[in-house]
Amino acid sequence: MVRAYSVDRRTIYFLAVLMLYIAFQIACTANVFAYLPDGFRTENMYHILAQNLMSYGSYALGEPPALEPSTFRPPLYAFVLSLAYLIFGAQEIVGVVMNNVFLTATLVLVYLIGRRINPGIGLLAVVLLMLDTIFLAQANRNQSDLLFCFLLTLSTWCFLNSFSARRHAVWLIIGCFALALAVFTRAAAMYLWLPVSISLIIAFWQRLPVRHIVMFVAAVIIIQGAFVVPWMMRNHALTGNSDYAGMKGFHLTSFWAPLLVGKRLGVSPLKAKKMISDNTQSDPALPNSEDQGRYEAYMVARGQQLILDNAAYILPVLLDNIPRMFLSYASEPLVVFLSPQRFDAWQGIDKRLDKISFGTSPWDVERRIALLRTFWDDGLISVLGYGFIVKFVNSVIFVMAFVGIWLMVRSGSRQWRDTAWFIFLVYGCITLISLLTTQGRFRVPVMPAFALTASFALQYLWQKYREKWRFRRRVQASN
Repeated sequence: MVRAYSVDRRTIYFLAVLMLYIAFQIACTANVFAYLPDGFRTENMYHILAQNLMSYGSYALGEPPALEPSTFRPPLYAFVLSLAYLIFGAQEIVGVVMNNVFLTATLVLVYLIGRRINPGIGLLAVVLLMLDTIFLAQANRNQSDLLFCFLLTLSTWCFLNSFSARRHAVWLIIGCFALALAVFTRAAAMYLWLPVSISLIIAFWQRLPVRHIVMFVAAVIIIQGAFVVPWMMRNHALTGNSDYAGMKGFHLTSFWAPLLVGKRLGVSPLKAKKMISDNTQSDPALPNSEDQGRYEAYMVARGQQLILDNAAYILPVLLDNIPRMFLSYASEPLVVFLSPQRFDAWQGIDKRLDKISFGTSPWDVERRIALLRTFWDDGLISVLGYGFIVKFVNSVIFVMAFVGIWLMVRSGSRQWRDTAWFIFLVYGCITLISLLTTQGRFRVPVMPAFALTASFALQYLWQKYREKWRFRRRVQASN
């Protein structure tokens, strides 16, 4: 039988908070469409892919008769989007509404995962996520981030249930398919089979026969391979290059290598990117871009060589990218509630800041001061003020997440220990991958797990404080 969850006081609180958040989601999305009919700006790739899938059955960019089959990204989001277009019409508003549904479903899953430990932890984790505007910012873009986040969170819920439920295999198989679908959405999850497998070994060691554990690990690898391998074969048939995501070379040379070269030379990543591009274009060995497979292979090799040549700067760049990933602030969901005049002022802020010369570090104080002055002059200081709240909350989550993992491992509870190891291994892996060439949106899939362990730590510390306070009260009363 499926385990029935009793409706306790904290679950009622969660449902009340969720309803309020959904109301805010609806209001935010309505205001977004009032200013931006297609949602917040994207590179518009998925919309075109979904349209071509719906109309011509081809995962391709461009328009007929010049359709160009794409190998750039895994196809699941475009497939899901094309189905939604088929039902509701091929407008980007459909993708935005769909992503808001994925966001709501993710919050429900976060609560259910937290409730396995304590309903209060699930509720606090959800509230912490609701305070971060990056989720609403990505939910109102026609992009794959929220589907990826939902599938990764779903797989986590299933795997954690498999650790403690009687039907280990059922939950594990569902988790394997959810993880494979996440990989089929974003290539960043492609290597998660390894930390997931390690976490399965930790959870089931000395609890199940070794042959069962081997079968579980094999299921993770086989089910992911069933999605990944055919896609790589398809890409190889098109271009002669079997890379799972064809944008690999572009990312290496345009995002990752410029950070390392810029750090070494003390110049901005944009300037380093131009230097790399100029050197690449002048290389006589550069294949013609029309030969997609050879061109991509060349770019991958060049990017890897640049990274090896500047490997000493990997750690400093990773440290620089931590605040970029976890502390960046998405103000879009708030500014859509402003008047048209202030919204226009907000849209022009980046152009005004680009005219000011800044250092290359994300810790640059001069840039922070200029940003503060610009928001003040444009009457947007309240928007920036909420940004400080987001940065503070995310700083607490980032620090407390690791404290929570440590406390859960040391707790003596096998369920808590297994949960902590899973989150540390799986989400630590995807965090390291995301920190290579990071943007604020890359924190979306990892924050649900970190919010859960951070909530555990905060509740633990709060209980210790209350126990200490009560002890002092008893001592004072006895005196």
